[in-house]
Amino acid sequence: MGLGKALLGAVIDYANWAHYGAAALSTFRDIPFNAPFYEKFGFVAIDSSNAPDPLKQRFLSEIPYGVDDSTRVLMIRKL
Repeated sequence: MGLGKALLGAVIDYANWAHYGAAALSTFRDIPFNAPFYEKFGFVAIDSSNAPDPLKQRFLSEIPYGVDDSTRVLMIRKL
């Protein structure tokens, strides 16, 4: 249906309009179609330990209680 593509496009358009340097997201590492979907839009997985501290803190704060952080992946797209 293209809803995910449209929503992601809107986020990227807004980030460009707001002159952000990058867009970031986190998703589950073990769902086989997640990362490839985002990679089609220029996102790349990064090691969260190498992320700037504010991004790392945001990433960690979004992990649901009781979920192992190694099951999540941080992805970024430079704009």
